[in-house]
Amino acid sequence: MHKLTRFLTGVLLLAGFSAVLRPLSPAYGSEVRGEFSPAKPTIATVKAAIEFSAPILPEIAQKNNLNSTQNNNADPELNDLLLEGRDLVDKGKFAEALAVYQQAETLDDENARIFSAIGYLEARQGNFQAAADAYKQAADMEPENSEFHYALGFTFANLEQYDEAAAAYQQAIQLNDDRVDAYLGLGVVRFRQEQYEEALQAFQKVVEIEPNHLEVYESMGATLIYLERYDEAVSTLQKAAELAPNSGKIQLSLGVALFNQGKKSEALEAFKKAATLDRNNAELRVQIGQILESLEDTEGALEYYQQAERIDPNLPSVKAAIGRILLSRGDTMMAIVQFRDVTEQEPENADAHYYLGVALEERERTDEAITALKRAIELYEQQENEEGWERAKELLDEID
Repeated sequence: MHKLTRFLTGVLLLAGFSAVLRPLSPAYGSEVRGEFSPAKPTIATVKAAIEFSAPILPEIAQKNNLNSTQNNNADPELNDLLLEGRDLVDKGKFAEALAVYQQAETLDDENARIFSAIGYLEARQGNFQAAADAYKQAADMEPENSEFHYALGFTFANLEQYDEAAAAYQQAIQLNDDRVDAYLGLGVVRFRQEQYEEALQAFQKVVEIEPNHLEVYESMGATLIYLERYDEAVSTLQKAAELAPNSGKIQLSLGVALFNQGKKSEALEAFKKAATLDRNNAELRVQIGQILESLEDTEGALEYYQQAERIDPNLPSVKAAIGRILLSRGDTMMAIVQFRDVTEQEPENADAHYYLGVALEERERTDEAITALKRAIELYEQQENEEGWERAKELLDEID
């Protein structure tokens, strides 16, 4: 039985660690004189399954204490501005509120709470550098304020300035060692830095403070899988499943951990449950399909890919996955249809051009195959994918 180890490739997006799906590259399958074999278990095959449950940066709350921005000793104009700003925030009019607080700052440039309000409003609009600048000023004015350091950590993390983010979170914790959000933020930052042991330590502190904190069990489970501590990952994710029995992504991660324990049948049940719980999630079905495909269960994989296609007919990763299986079965005509669709949607997808060339050559449409393979070679070279380039070049040399 193959053992899936921790994943070393893939993309974790900053805002939520969303999964980014890519068709499996030719390195994950093999063609020998026209015979196509299904993908073999590799580190990359199920990477995105864990990305669904990788730690998510805790959202910054409205922690600037807007009420305290009012200065009873200030002039009436300033107080009116602060009241107006709070009212606009309550109405969700963040851009207008920001302009008001910026005007207030011109009247009182030594008020840390005004800078904190500006930082909050910039962050809510995704302007993280401006938010960091404002929160830094607030923290400099009130260095003992844990809220400001936490907010500064959040903005630095969103800027991918992870060392600075970690330092800010640690300062927030030093000032208030019961801050669950700061421990979570620190754990996420360490996870993104691939410092998994340190991430786990931060998440464990959350459990000590809030034993039933759902998100931290999800994060711990993903981290333990990266550390290849599968027994602990299973027990942790089972706890998460108890807290959130209707979460498909928890079941997906649990399935990965169970599989790595060698419990294939239990893992497959977890995957099925994940799909049942999250009926409209096409990407989740792609993840399950990729895992099943890596186990050479092409029938099961195709079923999930087709479910994903019904949910989102335009998802390129689904078309590529179905095309691979059709090609492995010798259904080259339909495989060509799938891979042509992918190349139209993703013209820079070298793998799709390569597989299209393979399918066309199987149909003895040599001229078209040569065109597709040449394009694949060109793209592989641009993308510095030596293995893909060599594979495509070898096939091109055979038929040209």
